[in-house]
Amino acid sequence: MKRTAAILIGTALLFAGACGSGGDSAIENLPPDEIGHLSTDRLLDIDQFTVSGEMVDDGEEMEVALSYDGEDGHGLLTMGDVELEVLRIGGSSYLRGNEAFWDRELDHVSQAFMETVGDRWIDVTGEPDMEDLTDLADRDAFVDKALELKGEVTAGDTRKIAGVECLELSGGGRLLWVALDDARPIMLGTSGEEGDDLTFGYDDADIPEAPTGDEVARWAS
Repeated sequence: MKRTAAILIGTALLFAGACGSGGDSAIENLPPDEIGHLSTDRLLDIDQFTVSGEMVDDGEEMEVALSYDGEDGHGLLTMGDVELEVLRIGGSSYLRGNEAFWDRELDHVSQAFMETVGDRWIDVTGEPDMEDLTDLADRDAFVDKALELKGEVTAGDTRKIAGVECLELSGGGRLLWVALDDARPIMLGTSGEEGDDLTFGYDDADIPEAPTGDEVARWAS
């Protein structure tokens, strides 16, 4: 309830700032942790957005390109010669990997397996062992994890990123830059030398259609 009230107050301040006569941004008058919550809720209110850049998983860097449209999402992940696509559409979850991905995931992949799977999507709906992968295509799951600022959240300097005036937030070793006008996230990074480096975009998202027929196979856990 306290968070809901703070978000409503923050939203009211944003509208008040937009209708005012100038001066400091409205979000700069809010506590830093509430700005972070407001940014999360702002992103969840946006129907279509994209995320691109680098993520680090267990010390390994991967290139990511994520797109979200309502409850549907699509992601392309590349790590060296490993490529993986994840898709969440109509409440179902799918993934599709190249041979290097399956060889890594299964320790060893047979030629017979690859001949059977090929470039087909694998339906992994309801498979808990695959949730860490398919969560990247789940908008709510991704946003909650990606924008989480742990510990004490502090506000830093303002700077212009891609033509947008932004405020820096930091917490738990993560850095988040949010737009001063409406708190939407613009860029996400880390305070260390290695870590996530992601940029948010708000153009139309390109989501593949749900696979059907021979395009899809069921995962046998």
